[in-house]
Amino acid sequence: MIENQYETDVFRSKIAKLPDLEKLLAKLYTYSVKHKVKAIYFENVSLIKLREFRIVLRHFKGLSELVSSLCNKMKDFKSERLHQLLSLDKDGGLFPSEIIQEIAEFEKMIVWKRT
Repeated sequence: MIENQYETDVFRSKIAKLPDLEKLLAKLYTYSVKHKVKAIYFENVSLIKLREFRIVLRHFKGLSELVSSLCNKMKDFKSERLHQLLSLDKDGGLFPSEIIQEIAEFEKMIVWKRT
């Protein structure tokens, strides 16, 4: 990555803007578990959680775009681990190959009204 300092700097600046996705997902999961156990009396709470889920989807989409921007330079990287992280799972890597399709499917499931 030292030889590709510009790409590294751009990647770092963009990834620094992403929130802690693990924390957001844990928060949504905790809500869903509690929702199964208790009745929720306020529709606003569910609406807020749907908005949070939508935000998580946007961040995953942004993460996918970041990874795909680095894939163009992948052959210049020497790190085997970086190759695995940037390669799609269908090619033996670790990055999910159908993440954009899955995000699009979730976005289609919810009809968002602008109010």
